[in-house]
Amino acid sequence: MDYVTVLTTAPRLLSAAMMAVGDYNTGALAQRLYGRGSTWLVHVSLQSCWFMQYCAGRTITAVPETTVTMMALARYPWNNKQSSTSVSYVWWVGVGCCLRPTTAIFFLPLLLVHVYSCNNKIALSLKIIGTTLVVSALLCVADSAYYGSFTFVPWNFLRFNVLTGLADHYGRQPWHWYISSGLPSALGPHVLLLLSALYTNYRRYAQLLLPCCFTLAVYSLIGHKEIRLLLPLLPPLLLIVGDQVTLLLKTQTRSNNTSVLCSRRNLLLGLLIIPNAALLLYFGVAHQRGPLSVVTELNAMVMQHQSGPADGTINLHHVSATSLPLLLFLMPCHSTPLYSHLHMPVATRFLTCEPNLQGLPGYVDEADRFYEHPEAWLAAHLPYQRSDARKGKQEGIVNREHAAYGEKLLKDTPKFKNNELNYKSEDHIVTNTKSLISQERNSNLTRIELSEEVFTKIQQHSSRYKYDVIDPLMNYPSHVIMFDKLATEMQNFLHDLGYQICSTVFHSYIKEGHRSNYIHVYCLPGT
Repeated sequence: MDYVTVLTTAPRLLSAAMMAVGDYNTGALAQRLYGRGSTWLVHVSLQSCWFMQYCAGRTITAVPETTVTMMALARYPWNNKQSSTSVSYVWWVGVGCCLRPTTAIFFLPLLLVHVYSCNNKIALSLKIIGTTLVVSALLCVADSAYYGSFTFVPWNFLRFNVLTGLADHYGRQPWHWYISSGLPSALGPHVLLLLSALYTNYRRYAQLLLPCCFTLAVYSLIGHKEIRLLLPLLPPLLLIVGDQVTLLLKTQTRSNNTSVLCSRRNLLLGLLIIPNAALLLYFGVAHQRGPLSVVTELNAMVMQHQSGPADGTINLHHVSATSLPLLLFLMPCHSTPLYSHLHMPVATRFLTCEPNLQGLPGYVDEADRFYEHPEAWLAAHLPYQRSDARKGKQEGIVNREHAAYGEKLLKDTPKFKNNELNYKSEDHIVTNTKSLISQERNSNLTRIELSEEVFTKIQQHSSRYKYDVIDPLMNYPSHVIMFDKLATEMQNFLHDLGYQICSTVFHSYIKEGHRSNYIHVYCLPGT
């Protein structure tokens, strides 16, 4: 099991399997609501939606949330709300809330309708309250045991995303974004048939539209919006689309001209399948594929690096005496996967983008600090030194921030066994801490010898960095990864440091913010 292929493929297969379970329950719901005749075209609608298929193999929480949502909807008493006091669907709602508390928003109107319509309101209400308390207690116990202190994640979720507005740190869109952009993009051509269904058969679909519209209204009040959050809403809406296609085809069967009927049916299905297939092909194969490609390249490079040169000589550009490569990702935060795809003892450092959790005035996250002046950030974080031929030794070894950070790492690191290689994760940097700190004290870390001119340039760049240095680099990175837009700006500085392009991978045809068309990997010679 301890293989990169297994670790990266198995979760995707599990995600796809969960989506298949959700599709099955969507078909079961279609049969309950609109009869067996709609089921086939509902499945066609589901499988032809590009965004559903695009997300099916992705390891995001929206996938299990979507599955649990459809399992709950398939068990909801749609046609016998007056007499039913069953809360079997509420248990699945509870599971969904454990995965993501937003599930409660979707089912709140359905719960209220059920209680309002039920003849035995008291018994049903007590069952719902009891189920809610049991699920909440189990969730609280599990979270508290994991975090080591009393924790109720739904409250933390509400406080972070709504009450404090910290989620806006990751982007804010106008109130109408889900309706004007998000939902049409996710549905693709299906949105035309959805509008047709709303116009011609609104009453038929009112029960399914109620939770969808309520959820969209609540989501629209929150500043931070993402298209993936709409995934649980798509199966109910696509169910409506599938039934609408069934009704359209039934209407056309009244025609006596069989050839006209077949041509209209094929045209209708073609309008659903062909554009969505093109969208799925582009977004699934070409669009933003760089992160996965570059970590695959890095995996091969690091494997070659750790195997060592064929003649057995030692490369003076190795990152440390332990020969651990240091990968520096100068990209927007969370641009690439890390150890799930690398899966080897390698140090990594990437730009962070934590929100302002402490409420500091004038807060700027690390990624934004970097992009204000990339060369200044890199210069301020390098353990720079220069060569001094007159004294025959290295001087200007490390900034005070590096020494202080090293002492902090040593203090926070658990005790080591003798001669045991141990890795400590501290603020997104993984390294053999004890070895690095001890060598730092003895000034024995392998470093690049810089000319007086380059050393002066680094000091000039570093002086422009107006923030405190956090998580300084303990040594020169063996690999620096960045988008080509940034590489154009930094290539001269990287060249002065001795870096050369060792790989270029395609990312996307469309530029977006700091992300551009290609990803460059810069290496020190011999790494």
